[in-house]
Amino acid sequence: MPESLVTPTVGCRFFYVSRLAPGQPVNVIAELLRVSRAFNRQHGITGALLFDGEHFAQLIEGDPAVVFPLAARIEADARHAEVDVRLRLEGAFPRLFEHWVCGWAEEEEVGARLVSAQAPALALAQLTAFRELVEDSDVG
Repeated sequence: MPESLVTPTVGCRFFYVSRLAPGQPVNVIAELLRVSRAFNRQHGITGALLFDGEHFAQLIEGDPAVVFPLAARIEADARHAEVDVRLRLEGAFPRLFEHWVCGWAEEEEVGARLVSAQAPALALAQLTAFRELVEDSDVG
């Protein structure tokens, strides 16, 4: 689906944090982004990915029929370790990253602000912190 055809609302959000798996080179991120952006553009997925050299934080939003199988692939992906799902919501939501098929930023605070807070009750606060990190980065 071309980016211009992405609807302003989504049917689900998936938000997780993880670590780069041991033995994975940091440059694996370039290929991950290339493949993810093409897939997301084709399937109407939007979101953002932050990486601090060790930790990932990503929000994916779109059709549940696409996002939830994608989430399962991420959880099983050998490039990720300690995948911690913070939010898995289904419903009608306005897109947080309407124009980004996979915004990307290297952000040194991912681990400090998101990974260390483990309580599931903090998921919405973490989503807000994630959005603030993205907005403060040089993405966009």
